[in-house]
Formats: sequence, C-alpha cells, structure tokens
Amino acid sequence: MPESIPAIVLGGSGYVGGELLRLLASHPYMQPAAVVSRSRRHEAVDAVFPNLHGVWPDLRFTAIDDLPDTLGDRCAIFSTAAHGASAQLVDRALGACAERQCVPSVVDVSADFRFRDPEAYEAVYGVEHGAPDRMPMFRSLLPEHATIRKPRHVGHPGCFATGMLL
Repeated sequence: MPESIPAIVLGGSGYVGGELLRLLASHPYMQPAAVVSRSRRHEAVDAVFPNLHGVWPDLRFTAIDDLPDTLGDRCAIFSTAAHGASAQLVDRALGACAERQCVPSVVDVSADFRFRDPEAYEAVYGVEHGAPDRMPMFRSLLPEHATIRKPRHVGHPGCFATGMLL
C-alpha cells in the first residue's frame, strides 16, 4: 500500500475548502496535514464543517506562517483561496517547501494560475498578479487529462471546463 501523502489546504475555511476536505476524508492516500485560514486560526475544523465531525478530531486551522512545522519530504498543496488571494498563499507555501526541502505538487482552483504570463492575467482580471514569477511553473488543465506528462503544478481552468468534463 502506498505511503500517505500529506495534503495542505490553503484558504481552507470556505465552501471549496470544505468540499475538498470532505473528499479527502475518503481518499485512500491523502490526509490533511494543515488547513490554512487567516480568519479561523486555531479553531477546530469540524466546528466550521460539522459534516466532518469525528473524522479528524484534532485538526485545527492554522496560519500560513505555521506551515513549515507541518512539512515533510513531500506534500500536495490545494489552494482553495479566492482569486487574487491564492497566488500569494501559494507563493508562501512554495517558499516554505523550499526551506524544508519538501517536494510539493500544487493544484490551484482559483483563477490565479490559469495564464502563463502576468500581462494576460492583468488584462483579463484588471489587477496585478500576486506571484508572477511562479506563473511559468503551472499548467492550466484538468488533471484527469494530463496523460502524456503529468505537471507538478496545475492551475485549474475553471468552472466552465469542469462543467464540460462532468
């Protein structure tokens, strides 16, 4: 049986974070190592998401600054933060991984890593990108369709593409 992969959920106190945690509850190979939330720091995860009561009774929301303490040699990072906030959180998480020599794989479900360059992002969203140097590290695709070469970091293409897949 493969070793469990620690999962880090950024922006984990919102609806998408809760749904991701619900899916992780039945995942055979991933367990949450940290759920990052600025507004819910130190609160029990199952107090915010009662449907998870008893699944991880000791799991609490943490701050992004506490992330290095949870890192091992590899991890999966899911950013469920809002568009415009996700890039900075991902940047900080990747920085923490580099410090700890942790090999991460990132899935960003916001719009922050859908484009390859900051100019395209700014033209569409009207704001500067929060981590423009990280943009080339990501591929915008549905992970289910990465059959030739699986990228390490994925910027999810959005609700329309997801709806088409479903």
